[in-house]
Amino acid sequence: ELLSRFELVVPKSATNKKGADGVRALLSSAGVSDKEFRIGKTKVFLGVGVLDQLEQRRMEYIASKVISMQVLARGYLARRRLLAKRDAKAGGDYKKQQEAKRAAEAALRKKREEAAAAAAA
Repeated sequence: ELLSRFELVVPKSATNKKGADGVRALLSSAGVSDKEFRIGKTKVFLGVGVLDQLEQRRMEYIASKVISMQVLARGYLARRRLLAKRDAKAGGDYKKQQEAKRAAEAALRKKREEAAAAAAA
């Protein structure tokens, strides 16, 4: 359970082991000294503050990924608003021009594929 929860916190190379060796590698790569944890047969005993430190690093990692997703979503929405404004300013012709351009590109691509297929045959 510890491995699956905190594998995000450490580099990928440290999480390829399983069991006690995997936990030991995970904790050592997370910067936890050997004196701050003990590994039993079925449980891992962490010293005071170790779990909080790991949780904080995990939350920081998750927050950074959420921010990246927000950046992408906001950029996409901003581009859509810009295109809508541009289309409204052009009197609705911009969208039609873009559709015509895409249709022409698709027709050209299809023609090239047919020519390549004819040449191969």
